[in-house]
Amino acid sequence: MPKTVSKVDAKPGASAPAVTSPDPESHKLWIHCNRCCEQYVQKKSKFFLLACHHVTCEKCVSVCAGRTPSDAPVYECPVCHNKVRGRQVNNTMPNSFKLFFHPEPFNLNNEFIATFQMANHRHFDRFKEKKGAKLHKLTKDIDLAKSICQKRYFNLEIMRVERKKLTQRIRQIKIQVAKQREEKERERRIATDRHHRTAQTQPKTGLGLGQQRHRAKTVSPIHNNYRDTSITSSSSSQKHKQVTSFRHQPNYSFNL
Repeated sequence: MPKTVSKVDAKPGASAPAVTSPDPESHKLWIHCNRCCEQYVQKKSKFFLLACHHVTCEKCVSVCAGRTPSDAPVYECPVCHNKVRGRQVNNTMPNSFKLFFHPEPFNLNNEFIATFQMANHRHFDRFKEKKGAKLHKLTKDIDLAKSICQKRYFNLEIMRVERKKLTQRIRQIKIQVAKQREEKERERRIATDRHHRTAQTQPKTGLGLGQQRHRAKTVSPIHNNYRDTSITSSSSSQKHKQVTSFRHQPNYSFNL
């Protein structure tokens, strides 16, 4: 039996898939300066095709005037450093030179044009690889710097917390020191008040200076006699102990 193909009805509200049209400038992306690799599609400067089959921009090439004003200018190639003639890359250039930038060189049956374009493609691919390697290295450096910054930020946060704790501890110590000073000052005031109070409440029974001298003179005679006898005994002992001459030991020597 033949297979029947069923048609799926499209929904009225559904939108059709968007068809992306190719970039009209995409076939020109390979055109670049063989020295600084600036692209032709950026349209920042003029480009020249030199007789040595190198493409260069006006910033990299140096132009020399011909022998006569009617002569075409001579260009010094920045790649091979040869002084050659050249043409500006635009739509007014001769068709034989314009074919070098044909969008489909494989349909021209011209091996030289295909080789020229393939060489430019490889050169630009190497440039992109270098830029990609440089970008990859920069990305790794950025990641490393980011990790280092994160570690330092983490350490900074820890130090910030420790600083806050130390600040609170210093504040507490200051409060304790102030309380201790207040307590000492209060104790000192209480002691001085107590001393003044006791001095005011104590009876005045002390003797004056004249009374103390009179009391010393009217001491009992027994005490005076005791003092005199002690003084005389000490003087006699000192006289007895006084040495007047050398003392010789007795001789006990004998013969056996």
